[in-house]
Amino acid sequence: MLSSAADYQTLARKMRARRGRVTRGSFKPNMQSCVGAPNMDKATGMRFCSLLLGIGMFIAVGFAACRQSQSEDRERAFASVFELSRATTERVATVKRLAALPDERSRSMLLEIATSPRLETPVRVEAIEGLRNGDNGPASDALARLLQPHVPLSVRVAVAGYLRAHSCKWNCALSILHYSERISRGEKNREDLAPGTTLAGAFVEDQGRVTKDLEEALKRNKGFTLAVLMQVYGLGSTTPSLFAVETVTRLSLVEACSELENPFGIVQPPTSVRDAVSAAKAKLGCGAEAK
Repeated sequence: MLSSAADYQTLARKMRARRGRVTRGSFKPNMQSCVGAPNMDKATGMRFCSLLLGIGMFIAVGFAACRQSQSEDRERAFASVFELSRATTERVATVKRLAALPDERSRSMLLEIATSPRLETPVRVEAIEGLRNGDNGPASDALARLLQPHVPLSVRVAVAGYLRAHSCKWNCALSILHYSERISRGEKNREDLAPGTTLAGAFVEDQGRVTKDLEEALKRNKGFTLAVLMQVYGLGSTTPSLFAVETVTRLSLVEACSELENPFGIVQPPTSVRDAVSAAKAKLGCGAEAK
């Protein structure tokens, strides 16, 4: 029995606190909280709580089943890309659907498609384009290994565009420079070897795009570029390779000046290399500040 104003105030505070626990979202669907809910007897509270728990389990099971179904659909779609009996256009459309999925598994699928020599060029190019829209992760290194003279020109164009837009570390720079060295030595790309082919049209334009994009990738990541040129191609040593000297000159890497100042040793490099070093120092302005 409430016999004083203090008792009424105490009861009012308890009721407000109890209502606050429910209205502020702290109500949890367990038996104790259901049974203790306002205006609800014990039996009703237990039925209400059981209903909430049942709904929660139904949602959780449904969500898990949906995720499992989506995963299975994705795996089937990925496998269908390698079914060469299907039309190329159909498989290109499948790759586009995989590219629209933002998860890591889908990106690994795109990378596997892009690097598979079994697949047609349009399918591989679509996979590379799909990879461009997300974080590059390990894609740069794997895609850069596609820079080979025997790889179709369209694939090389797509790879070069990707590398220009993403980071390119040691292995990536090594692959770009390896390809550039092969071409500089006179090795022909596959499109140059096709019978009756002239380079008066799209081939020249696309090859130019590859060269420009790869040069931009090397310049944007010049720290790794210089490291590869030093450790693999002898830049900074007493006998640097002609390719290393010509590369820093072509890319206008003034940061290489200190590596070009090393005097030649007892074993002299060829005259062509010595001349190239002199030309590089002149073009890059090496030693200009000292003067």
